Amino acid sequence: MPVCVSENPRRHGRLKAEFGDTIHMGCPTSDVLINEGMMLEGFRAAATEEQPRQGGAAQSAARPTTQAEFGAWTAIPASGLEPWNSTLRQTAARLYQYPFWNESLKALGFKTEYLVYERDGAALGYVALMVVGLGALRFGLVSDGPVNLRDDQPLSTESLATLRVWARHHGFAFLRFSHMDNRVLEAMEKAMGRTERLDSFPLYPPLEEELIVTLDGDENSILARFQKVARQEIRRAAEGGYEIRLATVAEAEASVRSLFEGLKQRKGEAVYHRPLASYLQLVRQAERHGCALLYIATRKEKPVQFTVVLRTRDMATYVLGAIDVGALEGETSPGCLVHWRAMRDALAMGVKEYNLGTYGWGGLRVFKGKFRPEHRVPPAPVTVVLRPVLWGPWKRMLPLISRHGNTIRDVAGWLLKALDRVRPGRSRTTRSEAKGNAQCS
Repeated sequence: MPVCVSENPRRHGRLKAEFGDTIHMGCPTSDVLINEGMMLEGFRAAATEEQPRQGGAAQSAARPTTQAEFGAWTAIPASGLEPWNSTLRQTAARLYQYPFWNESLKALGFKTEYLVYERDGAALGYVALMVVGLGALRFGLVSDGPVNLRDDQPLSTESLATLRVWARHHGFAFLRFSHMDNRVLEAMEKAMGRTERLDSFPLYPPLEEELIVTLDGDENSILARFQKVARQEIRRAAEGGYEIRLATVAEAEASVRSLFEGLKQRKGEAVYHRPLASYLQLVRQAERHGCALLYIATRKEKPVQFTVVLRTRDMATYVLGAIDVGALEGETSPGCLVHWRAMRDALAMGVKEYNLGTYGWGGLRVFKGKFRPEHRVPPAPVTVVLRPVLWGPWKRMLPLISRHGNTIRDVAGWLLKALDRVRPGRSRTTRSEAKGNAQCS
């Protein structure tokens, strides 16, 4: 069965180079459609249907494909993004697929495409795809996606094959998929033609690790799995007069700013990889959908710590925090108590796992180890090669890019700010917020 495209000779020639003679002109829709069986055979041999025998010989004829047969990926307009934050709460979608996460990166120069896969009038799949690169060298970076909207299994071969065609049609040279669930990546390898298991864009690397506290059983059984020192610090902090409360950004913004700036003065500008304004925008957007937990710990009515946790259906993730060490006055830190409060709240909400992020260095590594988290390392990403002619040169450059990644990022950041200064309609505040890269600490 042939792939169908609209009757556009230039577009037809471009796709013919990719799919051979499986192209069919004059399809009634402008969407690029592709058959699952063709995808499994490498997009090369045209599938045919056997017609009734006439004169003893089988007659094979290619039948034009319709959009309803395969479904299609279509862009979600900006005006329609907000409800998806609530829709994804009903699925196994992870944090990096939520619009509130990706939209807060816009001030840093990152653009995200949001797509929905529909078939027979039903929405079956969703993906948030970050767009980087220029001209012919455009990457699509997908973290923890796509998302199955019907169950917790990887999407069908058919839907993934159609996503590949969408990306090829929209000028992407490569797609990079990273995911903690290797079943999703294996589905990519089966469905998306030429792939390689490597990170093809080290300038924005995928997650290196996760530290997971499983929230199963009751509070006592979870607490019993912590190191003894964590349990002692929780008890001492609870007895030491700390008050821990949930707050909104509107209620706690002044305290958050003060604690955040104090942390940067002690540890340097690079302690977090994006400005506070971007994080506050993230939390405000997440609050509207019940996904943000902002904790303020006070002692003698003075804020000493804030902690931000973002929740999805299955996981609560620690994304940001700061503590005023001087305000402790030699007393036990409330750090373990705050995280224990967050874990208890997440457990009450039906969340299955608490993600402490990465280990970090020094004292932070020791602190997170007190909870005896499970250390999870993601499988290697899958790169989907859409323009083979560019892949060889780019792959040879990857070791050099990895070695000089920091310098390249600094230059790219400088260029972004330079372009931003000459772009009309951009405020001075927005420009100052756009420094740094957008990786979550």
